Amino acid sequence: MDDTLVIYGMEFSTYVRSTLLCCEEKGVTYQLQEKISRSDRLLLNNPFKRVPILRHGEFVVYETAAICRYIDRRFDGPSLSPSSVEALALMDQWISAANGYFDPIIIRKFILVYAFPSGKDGEVDESRLEAAVPVVRRQLEIIETALKTSDYFSGAAAGIADYLIIPMLDYLQRGRGGYLLDNMPQTNRYLERMQERLSCQKILV
Repeated sequence: MDDTLVIYGMEFSTYVRSTLLCCEEKGVTYQLQEKISRSDRLLLNNPFKRVPILRHGEFVVYETAAICRYIDRRFDGPSLSPSSVEALALMDQWISAANGYFDPIIIRKFILVYAFPSGKDGEVDESRLEAAVPVVRRQLEIIETALKTSDYFSGAAAGIADYLIIPMLDYLQRGRGGYLLDNMPQTNRYLERMQERLSCQKILV
């Protein structure tokens, strides 16, 4: 099997970035395919029509957490998952939190509102941003509390849960939500730790 992975999806997507971060951390050769042709769509056959999608030879898998786990299990390199059952359960807990809470609130209720304005004359709907602030703060408080007892969401080292969460926090920090991270020292130190990684310096730009 050709060990080159093909990742389908737009580079700006947080979930695509999560997949690329895992590839970088494992030292896996990959190609990012941002344009998906009709023939590609037929080959990939994703009923949910979402990205990222991974193709490895004739094998195709979608859903970011599944893709990241496949990359971790299929290839040599540093493990992106802890070894103990308890730590694995906690990592999976934070993967679920990233998908079920952080993405719908931080990304879809806040970041996408200003990144892709839908207001009159293409302006940002400031009322939607303002309404989202309290629920975004609540998610950040949960993150801040969790980071008081652990440096990472994947156990003793950075791993899959971290690579799902860090693109969201990175976008928030760099964009209009940066002020929401004020008075959150643990989260800011976490951002610094993660942004120092070569993978993050390459992908989170």
